[in-house]
Amino acid sequence: MSRLACLLFIAVLWPAACTTSSPAQTVEAYLQAIVDDQPEKLADLTCEDWEANALTTASSFRGTGAQLEDMTCVATGADGDYQIVTCQGRIVVLYQGEERTFELGSYRLLQQDQQWRVCGEA
Repeated sequence: MSRLACLLFIAVLWPAACTTSSPAQTVEAYLQAIVDDQPEKLADLTCEDWEANALTTASSFRGTGAQLEDMTCVATGADGDYQIVTCQGRIVVLYQGEERTFELGSYRLLQQDQQWRVCGEA
C-alpha cells in the first residue's frame, strides 16, 4: 500500500510542487530584485534580451534606499505569445535629500524553461 501512495505522490503531487510562479508573482519578485539590487536573481527572472535593461534599472536605484510601496500585480491578458501583467504601486527613493516616486506599470512575460520571465515593459 505504501508503494502505491509513493507512486501517487510522484505522479500527481510532484509535478504540482515543481510548477513555476504565476506571471504576477514573477513580476513582483522581479521588482523586488530591482530595488534590492540583486543581479543574480534578476538574471533568473528575465529573458536574455531584457537582462541588461533590468540590471541597468537596478543599478540606477543603488544607494537611494529604494522601496516598493503598495505593490499589487495582476495578469491582465495576453499579447501574442506574451502574458501581460499590470502593477499598481510605486518605487520610492531618496535622491539628494528629496523623496521621488516612480509609478509601476505593465510588463511582458514569456514562459521559458517552465519559468515565467520578464521580457520588457508593455
